[in-house]
Amino acid sequence: SEATTSWKNKGYLTATIIESTPVVRNSYSQTNPTTDYLSGLTCTAWEDSRGGARYTITNVDGTILVNDGLIDALATNVFVVTFQNNFFIFYTLTADTSLNYKLVSFGTPLTLGAKVTVTTNMNAVPNFDCIAIGSKIFVAYFNVANQILIRTIDNLFVISSATTLANSALNCLGLWTDDSQNLWLGFSNNVNVSVAAYNYNMVAILATTTIEAIANANKITGFTTGTTAKVFYQITAAATYNHYVKTNTITLAAVVGTAADFLRSVGLASK
Repeated sequence: SEATTSWKNKGYLTATIIESTPVVRNSYSQTNPTTDYLSGLTCTAWEDSRGGARYTITNVDGTILVNDGLIDALATNVFVVTFQNNFFIFYTLTADTSLNYKLVSFGTPLTLGAKVTVTTNMNAVPNFDCIAIGSKIFVAYFNVANQILIRTIDNLFVISSATTLANSALNCLGLWTDDSQNLWLGFSNNVNVSVAAYNYNMVAILATTTIEAIANANKITGFTTGTTAKVFYQITAAATYNHYVKTNTITLAAVVGTAADFLRSVGLASK
């Protein structure tokens, strides 16, 4: 304490050592990286200055199994999800309005599967998110009709018909789950930040509810404890140091808390 010119015991100080493993080394630029882990293997994908998106598969000991592999020369908005002993690499294309994935199996990690198209009617603002819950991947995306559509991919890789949420996700769209395997959606139309929720069978359990009327929310995520979700959303600005993260709560009974600043001059590390 400066006032008493003395030290006070605050407990042990735990040393932290950061280790890193490079996944690619070359003279090109890699942006918007995404990664996921599966039983000792890590799949990392990114957008590349050569055009399109590429990926690397590394072993737990750092051995590179696939080095700088091409996903698609026109791919963008790449996102990796682990599901049923596979890496699903989702991406959109600059040439059309499709949302697709390619699969890397744990048993054959050197092989990148063929393109599978989830939808062909993405919005020109191609916001989407994916999450594995139980024996399904839930895929939510912003479509050409300015609505949010939700599809599932089951353990046989069958893509379901779409469930429509008649709201805009012009600025951002994010998914998370809870201990009851419910699907929570956070999104912004540049006017309101809102939340909705469905159960595992895609029955609505929380209608779209605004948690704050605010513009410029360009990223969103959250977590749920019991029936209460805590939502974090980034507010963008012209100067990067004016970016900040806000937070609010909402329950399945649509009880909204009070929005508050969480941290200023930072952003969310998410798509």
